[in-house]
Amino acid sequence: MNSRPPFVLGALLASAASLAALTALATGPDAGARAPGVDAGVRASGDAGSRAPGATADGGIADCPDELAPIDRGGHCCIAGQRWVDGRCDGAPTACPAGMVVGRGDAGVTCTPRACEAPLQRAADGVHCCYAGQTFNAREQRCTGATQCPEGTERAGRGECVPAVAIGTARQPAARAGMQWIAGGTFEMGARGGGRVVRLSPYWIDRTEVTASEFDRCVRAGVCEALSDPFAVMRAAGMPAVNVTHAQARAFCAWRGARLPTEAEWEFAARGTDGRLYPWGDRAPDCQRARGQGCGAGASRVGAIAAGASPFGVLDLSGNVAEWVMDRAGPYGGPGFERDPQGARQGDSRVVRGGSFVDNAAALRAIARREYEPTEARGDLGFRCARGE
Repeated sequence: MNSRPPFVLGALLASAASLAALTALATGPDAGARAPGVDAGVRASGDAGSRAPGATADGGIADCPDELAPIDRGGHCCIAGQRWVDGRCDGAPTACPAGMVVGRGDAGVTCTPRACEAPLQRAADGVHCCYAGQTFNAREQRCTGATQCPEGTERAGRGECVPAVAIGTARQPAARAGMQWIAGGTFEMGARGGGRVVRLSPYWIDRTEVTASEFDRCVRAGVCEALSDPFAVMRAAGMPAVNVTHAQARAFCAWRGARLPTEAEWEFAARGTDGRLYPWGDRAPDCQRARGQGCGAGASRVGAIAAGASPFGVLDLSGNVAEWVMDRAGPYGGPGFERDPQGARQGDSRVVRGGSFVDNAAALRAIARREYEPTEARGDLGFRCARGE
C-alpha cells in the first residue's frame, strides 16, 4: 500500500479565462470568497465545461478539476446537477464545493460563498471574513492583526482568533436517505497537540461506503463506467464498490447530486471534537470494531460492524476498504486556523483515508493518510459521498 509516483496530468483547462473562473469558484468564504451580491460565475461557461484532461474522443470518465465533476461518460465537467447541453454546462447545481452553498444570483441558481458568520465581519477588501480589527493577508491567505479575541473564541497558531473547539449548532434539515447530517464545528485536525484548528460548515456524509450494487445503478443510467471485479464475492449484496478511480468515484457522487468529502470533513466525521485515535475512541482496534488485518479475507458488507461507529454514527471509517477523498495530497501546513480547507492547490496525487482489510492498527487510525495517483484502482479502495447543507 505504499504510494506510487505522482501521475502528471496535462493542463487543467484549455484557456486562461477558464482557469480564472475555476480559481474564483474554488475559493471559500475565508480564503477569497466573493462578497454577497457578486456573481460567483458558477453557471459554467463553454470553456469551463469543455472536455476534461485525459478524456478521449470516444468518451470516458474525466479527471475533472476539483471544482467541477464528471457528469457523463463523454468526458464533460460541470457542477453536480448540471447537464451538458449544446456545447455548454446548463441547469441548476444540486451540490456545491465545500464552503459554498446553492443560492440564487443574477444568473439564476448558482453556487455562492457563505455569508460571514458572527463575530466574523467582512474585511477591508470587501471579500474575506475576518475578526474586527484584522486585515486579510493575501500572500499568506489568512486573516492577521487581531489584538483581542471576541467572546466565544480563543487564540491559536500565530495569534489568530478561532472559534472555541465545539460542535456546530446548525439546525438539521430534512433527512437524506443513507446520509448522516453533521452540523459542522471546530476541531484539531491531525496529531494531538500538533495539528491545525479547522472549522467546518454543516454537511452531509454517507453513513456507509458506497456499495457495488449502488454503483451499478449509475452504470445502468449511462453515467458511470463499469468497474472491473477483482473478487467475485464483492458483487454480493451490500459489499463495497472497489477498483474505483478518483474520477469514477466523483462521477458517481455527481450523479447522486453530491461530491466526495474533503479530507477535513472525513476526519471530523471519524473523530468528532475530542481528538480520539479511532472512530470508537482510543482503544486499539479489534475485529469487533474494524475489519482490518487478521479479520478475514477481504472486505465485509458495509455497515456490518456497528461497534465501530464514529461519534456521529458514521460506519466503516476505519478498515473494510480505504476511501478516496477530494483533496490533492500535500502537507497540512503549520499550526493555525482554517475554514473548510480544500487541501493542496497543486499536485496530482489524491488523499486516501481509513485503511482497509489488509492494514494494521496504525493505518486504521483516524488521522492516518495515504496518497495514490488518481488513476489508481485497487481491490481494497472504495469511497463514500458527501454534500453541503
